[in-house]
Amino acid sequence: MKKYHLFSILLFVQFTVNSQHLIINDTIYKEGIYKNFEEFKYNKPSIKFNYNVLKENSGYGISNNENQVSFYKILINKKEGKSIGAVFGFCDGKNVYINEGLPKLSPETEFYKIEYFGKFSFYQYVKKQKTKKLISRAERNIDNTRNIRISNNVRRMLEASTTVDEVSFVEKIINIHTGKTIILNTKTLQKLISDNKKLLDEFNKEPQQNKKLKQFLIKYLEDTEQITN
Repeated sequence: MKKYHLFSILLFVQFTVNSQHLIINDTIYKEGIYKNFEEFKYNKPSIKFNYNVLKENSGYGISNNENQVSFYKILINKKEGKSIGAVFGFCDGKNVYINEGLPKLSPETEFYKIEYFGKFSFYQYVKKQKTKKLISRAERNIDNTRNIRISNNVRRMLEASTTVDEVSFVEKIINIHTGKTIILNTKTLQKLISDNKKLLDEFNKEPQQNKKLKQFLIKYLEDTEQITN
């Protein structure tokens, strides 16, 4: 009798695990906020989504205006966002937006739209960070509007610095099974598509590899899905 009960429990557990459909296999994405990766993975947001979404753009390249990438914000008041806490992303019923850093939700929290769903889902954004820039003697003498104190001490003048905003374009993929995120670049893509010799050879001959990462990734994933299906 005990063996029978144990067997029944194991069958139930196995059925429960197998019955959880991955979001990439669903045709409808459930509207709501994902508190963590697992909720996103199984298309089971735990918080209702009754908000508008604001779309903004970040520039990068020459003078940070050469190219534009969109990011998205939830129009939510600070108090309500604070009560929700850290989130992984959300779905507005049509598209899915994530931020794998699990930021605390606020009106300023940025999310990035998943542009391709598959075993590896693709998204992109502009990374912003503040860095220190050394200020040359010439710059300090020319521009006094920065309120930088001019010193007669040469060493101190050379070591003077200011904080500047630095931006960089980032392409990423997230493994739907593990939640691991990988920065997509020439090396990581070559490693990923290494089992498709024809496609790898084509990519290695591509003169603008950095601009074609997304294109080759999708081609690889589509080829893989056709083989497995």
